Amino acid sequence: MEKNSDPGSIFNSSLGDQLKKMKIDSNPFFRRTITPWYDSEMSCWILITFMLTVLIFGLIGVKAALENGDFESHIWVPSSLVALSFFTIVSTAFRMIRRHEKS
Repeated sequence: MEKNSDPGSIFNSSLGDQLKKMKIDSNPFFRRTITPWYDSEMSCWILITFMLTVLIFGLIGVKAALENGDFESHIWVPSSLVALSFFTIVSTAFRMIRRHEKS
């Protein structure tokens, strides 16, 4: 079989050579990003709702610790609940806002 001088022709080389020449685009523009289930919009709303409950519980705990002198030394427990739940709510809200800005 006589080979043509055009290197791009499919009739010039074997299928294996053609497959080696083909480059696969690692990030095609038509692919949608698939978000995992734990980062879906519904799970983020459930997380925010749960963290709001923890935040309110922590605020009630801070109030109770301040009202009762025996528990003032343990105010760090409800305070840490308030701080961690607030941080979780803010970070989840920012993640949801960024995702909506991209789409």
